[in-house]
Amino acid sequence: MRDLEERLRAALADRYALERELGRGGMAVVFLARDRRHDRAVAIKVLRQEIAAALGAERFLREIQIAAKLHHPHILPLYDSGAVGELLYYVMPYVEGESLRQRLEREKQLPVEEAMAIARQVAGALAYAHRNDVVHRDIKPENILLESGEAVVADFGIARAITAAGGDQLTQTGIAIGTPLYMSPEQGAGGEGLDGRSDVYSLACVLYEMLAGHPPFAGGTAQAILARHTVDPVPPLRTARATVPTAVEQALGRALAKLPADRYATALQFAEALGGPVPFVAAPARGGSRRLGAVLGVGLALAALGAGLALRGPWRQAPPAAGSAPGYAASVAVLPFETIGGGPQDEYFSDGMTDEIITQLAQIRDLKVISRTSVVALRGSHLTLSRIADTLGVDHVLEGSARRAGGRVRVNAQLIAAKTDAHLWAKTYERDLKDVFRVQEEIAGDVSRALLASVQGLRPLSPGSRTEQPAAYDAYLRGTYWRQLRTRDGLLRAIDAFEEALVVDSAYAPAYAGLSSVLSLFVLYQYSGGPEPVSALARAIVLADRAIALDPNLAEGFAARGWALTNAGVSVDTAVRDLARAVALRPNSGQAHSFYVAALGDAGRDEDAVAEAQTATELDPLAPAFRIALSSAELGVRRYDVALREARRAGVLETAPLPVRIRFEGLALLLLGRPGECLTLDLGGQQPLKAMCLEALGRHREAAAIVDSLAAAVRAGRATSAAPEGLGMYYAWLGDVEGSLQWYGAAYRAVQPRFLRSGLFDRVRNDARFQEGIARLTARNRARLEEAIVQARSPKPQP
Repeated sequence: MRDLEERLRAALADRYALERELGRGGMAVVFLARDRRHDRAVAIKVLRQEIAAALGAERFLREIQIAAKLHHPHILPLYDSGAVGELLYYVMPYVEGESLRQRLEREKQLPVEEAMAIARQVAGALAYAHRNDVVHRDIKPENILLESGEAVVADFGIARAITAAGGDQLTQTGIAIGTPLYMSPEQGAGGEGLDGRSDVYSLACVLYEMLAGHPPFAGGTAQAILARHTVDPVPPLRTARATVPTAVEQALGRALAKLPADRYATALQFAEALGGPVPFVAAPARGGSRRLGAVLGVGLALAALGAGLALRGPWRQAPPAAGSAPGYAASVAVLPFETIGGGPQDEYFSDGMTDEIITQLAQIRDLKVISRTSVVALRGSHLTLSRIADTLGVDHVLEGSARRAGGRVRVNAQLIAAKTDAHLWAKTYERDLKDVFRVQEEIAGDVSRALLASVQGLRPLSPGSRTEQPAAYDAYLRGTYWRQLRTRDGLLRAIDAFEEALVVDSAYAPAYAGLSSVLSLFVLYQYSGGPEPVSALARAIVLADRAIALDPNLAEGFAARGWALTNAGVSVDTAVRDLARAVALRPNSGQAHSFYVAALGDAGRDEDAVAEAQTATELDPLAPAFRIALSSAELGVRRYDVALREARRAGVLETAPLPVRIRFEGLALLLLGRPGECLTLDLGGQQPLKAMCLEALGRHREAAAIVDSLAAAVRAGRATSAAPEGLGMYYAWLGDVEGSLQWYGAAYRAVQPRFLRSGLFDRVRNDARFQEGIARLTARNRARLEEAIVQARSPKPQP
């Protein structure tokens, strides 16, 4: 074995510095090493020689690339793989925690809630892998690592790669893939075509052991153990541990069924049966649907929500139970109102009805109201109200339906206490369509009064801005619907819709605020084909001013103005004041909190920015934009692992790939020393980032070619407005002060202060030339914006 270590050390000396052997298992020997290029600890696993000899290196390395494409918070990623003579190896991160096996050897049994939390997280990893057609085949405590309170599954795709590359040859040598104590009956029988239900069985064996202190089936030999898996009934778990809930024992019984058809069809179903927050699951390749529920179903939406509840660790702090809502006298989720009659084109009307009632209720300071994205994701889920309430952490649920025909609208609504399923209030409203606003106010007012009857501390509603023009309101609803998608097409449609609303009613304050926010979002998301950034942001500020003038208590107006100023990179203090005012007026507005994040970061209040982002995700756990805001805030405080996790969670929730999310995910990977992973992202619109990752890998010529091409495109007017800013960051990262300032000078804004404190600017941050240059550019940009604002105000801004 010493010979193996020396051979490996010599062969990989230019890339890895081997330090010591960590351990050995049935298929591989594991070494701790230092990645010289990225200065990080890694684990190098070398397949046993007899296994490597039975495989074809070329096919094994090709198959293992499937594992390299798995990106999930609870899957240990694959960094590298290769062949050294007849040896095959692969490289993964070194986890400083311990394996579940080590934990069980020390404690034998785990607390029930902790065991189920680990199982749910592993189930999330399995569900994601199964969606990508990867079956683990060797789920066992040794392959489940515990780090910082989170479970991470190792060797994902490795068993598959070995099986695909040389399963028949391995069978002939007597080497089995898998571990008998945790093998499903069909895997033990050597069956082909294993699917995810085999992994579900293995996970159930692991959970049984965490709870009982021993696996469900044991024996003196591998053959005896496999036979027991095939024929013996599952030993009653509650006999070994009476404190295990009956529902958990029943769930394990089904997961351990002998026939795959009798088990849970998916790992996600198994996790749901265990109760508690459903695990995080990432999406496979996306289709073209514009609605999260239509693409992935409610299971995935709830999985993403479960991820949000686990931000502080899955067992160190339990998710908020229904009715707990810290800091609130009561809590409610307004479920998507069902559209009765009409067609899909009328769905936005019911969504708008839902959204407006949420808006009305959110004005009650002591009432926690779940924001729209999370509740809309539950459309058509067929979950019980109690399960929905438990998942969202509320104690009341409002549901209803809306039907419009001709000039009339009929709305049914009912308020339900989630724990008891008691109907606290129900009412039917039938009005002329022009009175739809009064219906919303009536529903919100009636709900608040029903809650007041049983909950102390709630204060009555105050009426908000509205229009008396049904056509203006209809256009406004379409604008809010398209805005929340955050896609290029969605934002362009939102601009059209809000402008249409203002044509009908030029005194409609929320429509001014809505249009203002969309213009800023278009600039932030760096889409092509939109308005020029400086003029767009100037117009956004003017529109927000108009909204505030029409309604001095309109939170959306202050949020929109503060957001525009933040994106312009000037007047940080004013932006902070505006957004603080917005949050004070609408403490339940996830959007106001998320806009506040960037302003606080630019003001140097990094931890406050993180707190605001966390508040936004708590109010709307399924909103990808709020996860992106949290990712950006974590970049500013150099918690790059958390920034990466949140960017990836945003990627699960988005209806189409969002460039700004890809940017933050890539930057986090780069700053974590994982540029190779960064290059696996779709970086089509992020060429400076791609060049930075290539530079980090030592591929200087490729990086230079990208930068030269992009620079030429900028000079020819063929690049997006984001290109100069990206090139400025690229040169700053290289330590080239003059190059960075040159390109920031061509951008519409200088570097944002919150990112200036990240590792991206370590080489230039303290250089006096850079500091003076950025200050000079910021002053110039402020003057440009002020001039553009003057132009936007004259003539009087009309859509």
